[in-house]
Amino acid sequence: MCKGREIFIVAGALVLAGIVAGCASILTGTAHNLSVNSAPSATVVVNRVSAGLEGMKVYEGVTPAQIKLSKKYEYMVTISAQGYKQIKVPVTQDGIEGMFFLNFVCGGLIGFVVDYVDGAMYKMEPESISVTLQVASLPGQPANRLYAVFRTPDRNGDVHAFAVPMIRTTVSN
Repeated sequence: MCKGREIFIVAGALVLAGIVAGCASILTGTAHNLSVNSAPSATVVVNRVSAGLEGMKVYEGVTPAQIKLSKKYEYMVTISAQGYKQIKVPVTQDGIEGMFFLNFVCGGLIGFVVDYVDGAMYKMEPESISVTLQVASLPGQPANRLYAVFRTPDRNGDVHAFAVPMIRTTVSN
């Protein structure tokens, strides 16, 4: 009878270890929730920049955006709008989640492996991105000056671009 009880206790302990394995996976999750806002509204593109498949697009949309990213990878967020300077913001793994260390107590080796494999062990930064886009301008020129850009091929077929200042006139009645 004692053998049956010991088997029951060991089986129960294994089931409990399996349930609590991966403390960070359970308590903090495997996804990073990123909030992206801009003024004015703009296109947001998120590309993976780590762990192979660099440059792979994982999200495209417009601001404001709530984006769910896997903690297994790092990313580059590009915010752009026509007539404005493009902004790039990295989203990186910034240390280890505190919950990961609970595996010493209850998750054991299985918990460490699970949290590592699914990326739950990582903290991600930033949690939100909020930017004000700047009007695009030519280097060394005021941002409020307008230009027309003309592209033309030369004799060799190479394309050249020329920026010509626009003249603003006020029409009065």
